[in-house]
Amino acid sequence: MHLMIDSVCKNRDLLTSVEVLSQWLTFAVSYIGMQVIGGPYIVEYPGNGSPGITGVVVLAESHIAVHTYPE
Repeated sequence: MHLMIDSVCKNRDLLTSVEVLSQWLTFAVSYIGMQVIGGPYIVEYPGNGSPGITGVVVLAESHIAVHTYPE
């Protein structure tokens, strides 16, 4: 089973902050009580003139991935 959430955030600074995404992933895993076996890993990518970030946490049970598209 997968849970996919498509949301909108108008704060560009949040969508491009490696620190914010890392903190959010750490909080999310703690909140749902799962066990981290790797990460969070954050990768910045340039896009088509619109930088974004992807964050992944590998869990004993599964994984969490977040992709941002600021534009």
